[in-house]
Amino acid sequence: MNAPRAQEITEHTAPNGTVELATRPATFPGHPEIYSNKDSETEKELAQIDFYNGKTKDGLDVVLVPKTYSTSPGLNVHAANLPAGMSRLDYAAAHTGKAHSSNVKVIAKYKQTIPTHFTYSPSILGYYHLSRFLDAGHVETVVVNVRKDVAANLIFYGGVTTGEDVIAAVTAPILGVFGEVDHVISLDAVHKFRGNLERHRKSYEFKVFAEMPQGWLNDTMPGRYRQAQSEAAWAMMIDFLNRVYAGAYPPGRARSRFDSDISVDYDFKKNVRLE
Repeated sequence: MNAPRAQEITEHTAPNGTVELATRPATFPGHPEIYSNKDSETEKELAQIDFYNGKTKDGLDVVLVPKTYSTSPGLNVHAANLPAGMSRLDYAAAHTGKAHSSNVKVIAKYKQTIPTHFTYSPSILGYYHLSRFLDAGHVETVVVNVRKDVAANLIFYGGVTTGEDVIAAVTAPILGVFGEVDHVISLDAVHKFRGNLERHRKSYEFKVFAEMPQGWLNDTMPGRYRQAQSEAAWAMMIDFLNRVYAGAYPPGRARSRFDSDISVDYDFKKNVRLE
């Protein structure tokens, strides 16, 4: 598939009347060669998934199953032939583990929040083909869901390249947590992202932690992990969510807060990757 593709949006209406948008971003600029016809067909199928009572093109039932075996929150999207009398809820309860029988097919992973390796949008449906271009083994975003029923968006050292079309559609307040010596996310990028939120009158709270590198909440990487600051960031997140649910960000109001502690000699080029 050599012709570039523009962004495409598919609308879904939830049982409660909420309209959900499945957005297929435009092809990666300048590199149409990484997309095959199969990729395009798969993207369309994923964007058309009905999470509530849907079926695949093969007639299998679509079921959302919580990932209870992983510390990365999300839902596995199963394509299953539900036995007579079995509800989707009963099926999900019986298939939360990592091991599955041969007749169970996991067709995608749905992220309702933003873990650190997905830095794109409030909710994503992940697929793999961009990893061919990046020469990486992890999932990259292909389908983006901007859900109107999301109460809050959480960003930890990422998310700064989120497109303005996605920002314009976001309705929930955003918490952004960043590090001063992050070698991936520059403070200029953070300020640009903040400016986009301001221009679209979106509510947000940003915090730049002094001397923190990329991935400093990751306790599996001793060179990056900072326990005290990680605990502080966690407490900040819990406080933010509590205030959101207490009505601190009412509809129709744009509220913001920016807290930064950086060196007057800050130089992004001097930031290095830590292991």
